[in-house]
Amino acid sequence: MDQIMENNLESFELNEPEGDSIVFKWADLIGILFFTIFNALFIIIPPLNESIIRVFLGIPFVLFLPGYALISALFPKTQDLEMIPRIALSIGSSISLVIIIGLCLIYTPWGLRLSPILLSLSGTVLILTSIAALRRLQSHPSKNS
Repeated sequence: MDQIMENNLESFELNEPEGDSIVFKWADLIGILFFTIFNALFIIIPPLNESIIRVFLGIPFVLFLPGYALISALFPKTQDLEMIPRIALSIGSSISLVIIIGLCLIYTPWGLRLSPILLSLSGTVLILTSIAALRRLQSHPSKNS
């Protein structure tokens, strides 16, 4: 039984290729998580939600982060897609995701208000970021191979 658990744990160990650091591989996903939480705080907390910073945080949150999380889930390795196409696809897919989420929210009892939009976009970003993290963990080669 212990041997099976050790084999399973070994398959989840990160074996980083030379030249790439662990921090660099996970910095984008960690940044998405912190940006999403930071943006939610600036929208929810009363003195902060009246500042102009809310607009500057909201624009990339709506137009970039959902798509980047989706593209990161679809292409977990940084070698799969270069940075410029990744950014372009992120913007396009963000617009598509926001439209789909908005259309779904119209038919709910909550409608298109700030709270449901914030909750659904944040939830989508967090779920897609979690999927991207799991796919990155699976894409790392094991220690024995």
